[in-house]
Amino acid sequence: MDIQWYEPNATGFDYRKDAKLTMDEYGRLLPAPNRFPSAADGGGFKALADYIHARGLKFGIHMMRGIPRQAVAAKHADPGSSAHAADIADTNQLSMEWRHVWRWI
Repeated sequence: MDIQWYEPNATGFDYRKDAKLTMDEYGRLLPAPNRFPSAADGGGFKALADYIHARGLKFGIHMMRGIPRQAVAAKHADPGSSAHAADIADTNQLSMEWRHVWRWI
């Protein structure tokens, strides 16, 4: 699964600066359910991965290191700790690979 699987309104491979990304309450990226209907209601990529695996193929997801800028702006909590997204993001530097994320501290 290549880039933009988390953006409901993606029209290509270009990153849109203020795109609304599909995330959970912790700021973790989720598949956009309008593009991947089996992902609705927290289904993630399981149904799609099962379908692909049943045909003897491998399934992978394109991820870039960093924390979504949107998660930082929304002050999402880090699961299992008292930290928030802003506490673990270097908001002075965007990831060079992916403009939707801040680099980790």
